[in-house]
Amino acid sequence: MTNIIFKKNQFLYSITCKGHTGKAFSGEDVLCSAISALVQSTYLGISKVLGLDVKFKKEEKKGEFSFELSKQQAKIANVLMQTLYISLKDIEIGNEKFMKVEVCNEIY
Repeated sequence: MTNIIFKKNQFLYSITCKGHTGKAFSGEDVLCSAISALVQSTYLGISKVLGLDVKFKKEEKKGEFSFELSKQQAKIANVLMQTLYISLKDIEIGNEKFMKVEVCNEIY
């Protein structure tokens, strides 16, 4: 199961993905690949296209990837973060046994 948790204040400002989906064997899991591609593409859009200095954490063996934006960065990257959330929620449909997408509203 891949658990995906977004943190939100006024804007989505953080994402943490943990775990492998377990839908298929390692190297053959297209759901896990789709999740990874979406999250990493969003990170690249934020860091390389928008030019924001955002650090990420990644542990491939554990299937973990996360990054967090400052308030100002979250405002600038809002469209990308919203697109990521909507995309992940869309592929969650029919894959509820393998992934879960949540939003935690927090004050920071």
